[in-house]
Parts: sequence; C-alpha cells; structure tokens
Amino acid sequence: MIDPVEQGHANRKQGYYGECVVRAIAAAAHLKVTKEELEPDGVDFEVKQDQPGRYPRFKRIELSVKTHSNLSRTRRGTLQVSMRREAYEALNGKVGEELDIPRFLVVVDSPKHFSEYCCLEDNKVSFSNLAYWHDLMGEPDLPANQGTVTVSVPEGNLLTPETMVALTCGDREEAARWMSA
Repeated sequence: MIDPVEQGHANRKQGYYGECVVRAIAAAAHLKVTKEELEPDGVDFEVKQDQPGRYPRFKRIELSVKTHSNLSRTRRGTLQVSMRREAYEALNGKVGEELDIPRFLVVVDSPKHFSEYCCLEDNKVSFSNLAYWHDLMGEPDLPANQGTVTVSVPEGNLLTPETMVALTCGDREEAARWMSA
C-alpha cells in the first residue's frame, strides 16, 4: 500500500518540476512569468511580454500547469488528460465574458521518478520530457452531474519558446518578429 503522506510529497515534487519546465521555456522566450501567492482558481502563472516601443506594450496570458507521469496516448496523436470539473471550468470560459485574459492548459509529461527529471550531457542540462499546450476557451460546459472530464491534447501542440510567444502575442507573425528581435 502506498503511504498517502509520501504520495503527497511525490505529487508536490512532480508539480514543482512541471512549473520549472514552464518557467524555463518562458525564460528562453524572453517572457516574464509571475505567480501569485494566493493563486486565482485554476491559474498557476501569468506570462507576459514587455516589448518597449510597441503598442499595446503588455500582452498577457494565464497558464494552468498539470503534470502527469502516465499520460495516455491515442493512435490519433492525442494525449488523454483527466481533469477535475473545477480545473476544466476555470479554463473553458470566453475572454471578455468569464475571463479577463486568455487562459491555456499546459500538460507536462513527467518522468515517474524525480531522479529522472533532468540530465546532464555534453555540458548542458536538459529536461527529460516535453510539455504540451491546449486551448479550452469556448469549450462546452459539463453536465451538472459530471465531476471529471477527459481532455484530448494534440501531441503536435508542443510548448516551445516560439509557441509560448505566439500564445502570448495572439499572433504567429508577431511572435516570429518577437523571437528574431
């Protein structure tokens, strides 16, 4: 039987690893990441760009980071992620109605054991697994009696510095200019 206290520690380590992966990707994209001490429901980070001389100067998104060590993959090229109702509802609103700014789900595929989180090779440190993003804004509400939902995240939605900039800018052309600056 798994000790619930030890399992809680393992889950916190895994969640912290996922947040570190997202912070590293944002840093590689020259984006600012903030985390409120009392996190708003469903939000782990606010990511923003600050590009002087451009209007609007600040462009922001919010991210909800979920870390899983046993993601289920389908033949259709999607990752199956189970979410509690509250987490899903925090991400499926519409900007300008339920949400102030765009929100995205980030799923970090985590190694099963913390000793495999990163590796050192050829004078560099690299993360062992990948992160994926998904847009749930505008998705349908769940039936009143449904407590969980399985979300299909396309494996092609890799979270990279370029895609994080594109999500933050809301414009892929502007993201390309931002990354080349």
